[in-house]
Amino acid sequence: MAAMAEMKKEKLLGNFKAVKESFDTPDTRYQQNKVMQVYNIDACRHLDNNLYRQALENYGKLYPDATNGYLLMLDMYYLNRAGFT
Repeated sequence: MAAMAEMKKEKLLGNFKAVKESFDTPDTRYQQNKVMQVYNIDACRHLDNNLYRQALENYGKLYPDATNGYLLMLDMYYLNRAGFT
């Protein structure tokens, strides 16, 4: 999975825009991969609160029973309450 390796490298470098661009490439077969979803969520968190919310909602739809999804949504809840979105 070259795309995942590229996303991981860019994430470690702090290049979150490149992570998001890698996730949004036309090759969508990896976009439902849980690890790539988490990389995308992390990138969106650093880029834009609306993108972050959309990424979290998409993750929740793909993995409704994932325990980390609840923790991530809790983060989004506090951002909403604080008026950041």
